[in-house]
Amino acid sequence: MEEAARSAAASAARTEGLSYGATALEYASLLAKPKLDASMLSPIQSDWEAFYVYWNVIYVDIGLVSLALRFLMRMGYDILTIFNILMLPWDIVTYFLTAVVLCIPGHLAWYCVIKRKGCCGAPGLLAMAAYYVLVPLHSLSESMSHKNSTPLLTAMLLSVPTVALVYACLQLATGASSQSAREVTGQTNMDASLAPHSAASAPASSDRGPAV
Repeated sequence: MEEAARSAAASAARTEGLSYGATALEYASLLAKPKLDASMLSPIQSDWEAFYVYWNVIYVDIGLVSLALRFLMRMGYDILTIFNILMLPWDIVTYFLTAVVLCIPGHLAWYCVIKRKGCCGAPGLLAMAAYYVLVPLHSLSESMSHKNSTPLLTAMLLSVPTVALVYACLQLATGASSQSAREVTGQTNMDASLAPHSAASAPASSDRGPAV
């Protein structure tokens, strides 16, 4: 019982005060310092949360680099075109806001998976895996309906991180299910072990005869 209480207290301490907004700077520091690690290409990992963080950062940074390249091309067009040079300040603001909006889903996914452990355990992690599957499908649909190759090209660039993130979410979900099963089994075994002691310590009043 004491071990279960300590585990619950530790879990509460980890999540206490970790609001979504309070983690913005932490996530921004991760995006600012991406790391290239060949070991993250392996399907066998000892720390799936670190694996998820690695590919989440790569995923968002690829989107930001793609956006930056589009902005540079747009800025060059504005400079070369005398009329459009007046639109340059507006384009800068627009692309900056787009970059911020681009980071929000990545930050939210990271917060839910890492800081809140899927928010509701394995079901939440499976929902995140489904999200990463649906995003490229939406990009493909948008590219076909608007005859615009940009969303499709972006989805192709993100194909490896997408597969890795789906795989990480599935692995974390499996681990969350196993942990939940172990906790239930441990609690059941603890209750079962305490039952004989309780029965032995209870007064056997039914076996005593009437007092003379």
